[in-house]
Amino acid sequence: MIFMEFCERTSLHGWRYIFGNKRKAWKYIWILIVFGSNISAGFFIFYATSDFNRSTVVTTIQSTTVPLSQVFFPAVTICNINQVRKSFFTDLGINNDLEVINLLYEHFYNGSDRQLTENEADNVKSLFTSEAYVKSEFHYHAVTKKHAFDESVLKNWTLYLERFREFIEKGAQFTRLAVQEPWGVMILQAKFGNLIKDGAFTDFNPYFGTDYGICSIIKPQTAFDPKLEHVPYWNKLFGKQNWAIQKGAQVGKANGLSILLDTEAFDYTFHLKAGEGFKIAIHHHLDQPIMSIKELDISPGAVFQIAVTPTLLTTSQDAISRFRPKDRGCYTEGELPLKYLPSTLYRYEMSNCLFEAAYEQILEQCNCTPSFHALGYREKPRICTGSGLKCMNRIIKDIGNYKHVGPEQEECLAACEDQTNSVSVTSSAFPNRETFIRREEFCLVVNKLLRSCTSVKQEIINKKFPRLCKSIYAIQKAANETGHNFCQNHSYDPVSMGFNQSDPRIIELENELFIYAKLNLAVVNIYIKEPVVTRIYRDQKIPIISFVANTGGLLGLCMGFSLVSLFEILYYCVGGIFKKDSTNQSVYSVDKNQKTTSTTSTTKTEEPNKVYENESEFAWFTRNHHLHQTHTVKVVESNESIEEVIKIRSRERLL
Repeated sequence: MIFMEFCERTSLHGWRYIFGNKRKAWKYIWILIVFGSNISAGFFIFYATSDFNRSTVVTTIQSTTVPLSQVFFPAVTICNINQVRKSFFTDLGINNDLEVINLLYEHFYNGSDRQLTENEADNVKSLFTSEAYVKSEFHYHAVTKKHAFDESVLKNWTLYLERFREFIEKGAQFTRLAVQEPWGVMILQAKFGNLIKDGAFTDFNPYFGTDYGICSIIKPQTAFDPKLEHVPYWNKLFGKQNWAIQKGAQVGKANGLSILLDTEAFDYTFHLKAGEGFKIAIHHHLDQPIMSIKELDISPGAVFQIAVTPTLLTTSQDAISRFRPKDRGCYTEGELPLKYLPSTLYRYEMSNCLFEAAYEQILEQCNCTPSFHALGYREKPRICTGSGLKCMNRIIKDIGNYKHVGPEQEECLAACEDQTNSVSVTSSAFPNRETFIRREEFCLVVNKLLRSCTSVKQEIINKKFPRLCKSIYAIQKAANETGHNFCQNHSYDPVSMGFNQSDPRIIELENELFIYAKLNLAVVNIYIKEPVVTRIYRDQKIPIISFVANTGGLLGLCMGFSLVSLFEILYYCVGGIFKKDSTNQSVYSVDKNQKTTSTTSTTKTEEPNKVYENESEFAWFTRNHHLHQTHTVKVVESNESIEEVIKIRSRERLL
């Protein structure tokens, strides 16, 4: 039989003892052993398969020595805690009108369910169509869309008003205009490696919208690129060159970003937030920073060292192709599009997804568009003010709790390829009274105050620092009279200007500037802390090859099974089918070498020996040929081999 032959010849362990033992006891014992081993193998493989199906990805540390050539230097977002300048209200002529000021806070900052009366609405509309406000907005649009700005074009402010009246009357840009002005007011100077830029460059404009308010964002790779010097603000901030930024950073403070900031605490009127100074976030250059999650507080009168430790996260291609995003816990770029943070401007990342989720809720629940991020304005052509703003503020406070985006409400997950930046912050007092006059920060403050003291801020500065502007003017005037330049090339040397070190005017100037600097200035140094970084690798917890090897090991342990065994089984199955067909053809044949001598009932020895496959066929034959039961007949089962039939015939002939 085929099964017997298989058992005798197979490489599987134990099977040959089933038919090879003459003692029945041992035969049954080996049957129990073989089938017990098979059941054990099935049990182990079942649990191995279940574990394989349940296991998704595992995160391991692939390397702790990844070079900085694989790292992006981070971008920095800086927000002044004060989001409304007192001098802005002065410029609009409402500094002493508390009723209008409170109305603006209620309608554009706090939010309120109360509808404006007709008179209040007229007052707000009149304010936003005034010459001072329209010129401010005209100036904002010109600065952000062009690299340079010609002040003479402001004389055409009425034409600008008529062209954009519907939008201007809504006060859509009010919160942007109320923060510190551009041209080196908040950021006095910035350095990146050996490159230095004055704060007056448009790269540092405080017009970038965040969940905290209106801020400045610095992307060092583009801001300090001389090839992009003449690219307008918005184009440089969101243009295609942001996707072209190359990896590569250097270790140490000398290769980092250094920023000199002026908080202008004397100009504060934004009472909704406590404290004075700045909010800073360190993030990827293609991220929309969530300030309420990433912010660091920077107070004036100190120098801050922000040491950045990047960590790279990578996902294997096998894990990406094998698992769904939810199973692997991450999305690849483009796998989950963010409608309001489009891939042309932003990358996919967890915090970006959280921002998108909150933004979608604002559009849906509040039926308005946030003024700081207007990409939803086409769908909701209404800026969030009043009741809509109150609704928006409520959602922003819970910005991390909204985790589903898009029409299918897909869950926010991490990015499969990412760079996270951990920071550590230390600080020391700044400036020092004895060294301040010898540092370039001294002249940077002087040059900034020369502008401020001739602007609408003069009255406010004089209230806080009565002698500051006067002492600067006195020294400048005296230096000009002697043909010298005050703080030329950011260098201060009273002796070279013809002054004595003990001159009361010099002493007063230095004292006043030191007090101002102590109350308003801050220095922030951002740098990569370590020369190498860590890469975390997300991969299959149980790769397919490991599962196959584990299964093969279990089969080999329990049964001695291998790929050769599989081919053996196939060989005997296919061979058995062909043997069966061959046997069926033989069992119906009659031995033609035997001669038929008689058909009478008395004939016994000369009748042919015919082999029949079954008893019913034999009965039919006897009825038709009138044969007696003395015929030599063998009923053959269909699975008997030809060799056995021949043996039976031989024995019958001998008899």
